Amino acid sequence: TLTLRRLCELMMTVSSNFATNLLIEKLGVDNIRRTVARLDADGMQVLRGVEDSKAFQKGLNNTTTALGLLTLFDKLARGQAVGAAEDAAMIDVLVRQRFNDAIPAGLPAGTRVAHKTGNITKIHHDAGIVFGPRPYVVVILVRGIEESKRSAALIAELVELTRDLPDRVSAIPPGPPHRRRSARPEMRAFLAVMVLLVAIWAVTGAGYFWPMWPMVGWGFFVLRPRKHLGFLSCHPSVSSRR
Repeated sequence: TLTLRRLCELMMTVSSNFATNLLIEKLGVDNIRRTVARLDADGMQVLRGVEDSKAFQKGLNNTTTALGLLTLFDKLARGQAVGAAEDAAMIDVLVRQRFNDAIPAGLPAGTRVAHKTGNITKIHHDAGIVFGPRPYVVVILVRGIEESKRSAALIAELVELTRDLPDRVSAIPPGPPHRRRSARPEMRAFLAVMVLLVAIWAVTGAGYFWPMWPMVGWGFFVLRPRKHLGFLSCHPSVSSRR
């Protein structure tokens, strides 16, 4: 017999689809969706369990966005998702993540990271909280690379390229809106990553110009006022999981 705590551990640390489906059945899709809505995680839709082929064929897919994941991890980091003690317990589970070849691989050895990975064919995501000198949330969604080793290496490279960004950005504590910060540090990081993505596009055979999506998506976040911790959000496109 597995306890609910143990099922949560398996779902988060080794991406057990079996544990995930048991928890979804126990909690109910409607309750999960209400909680996601309460947390203002725009773009996240939970419609069913995972590996449901019949539902997949009908177009019923669970989806997420970079902004939705950012919102969840931001509130979790601040202790505002459920409560300070409960959120700390969830972070402890996320820190025990077994798949660490993406975000953690781009950080200095020993950096504490509370993160969750996810991948299916040609889709590879990693999102979480980096507990560096100045904690921040990072969300990277990758689409179109078939080999998970390549996509993991790309995520790690993007994290390494921009990991010093939060040290140049003032942390925004919870409370009333603050005066808008200068976008100059974010713009430098944005331009550097875009150059890297265009280079990757060019050396992999050009074709469809997919870098336009992170250009548009991240560019929007660079210019808008922030109400979150410092973060990197790359390729905020919708993804689905079987």
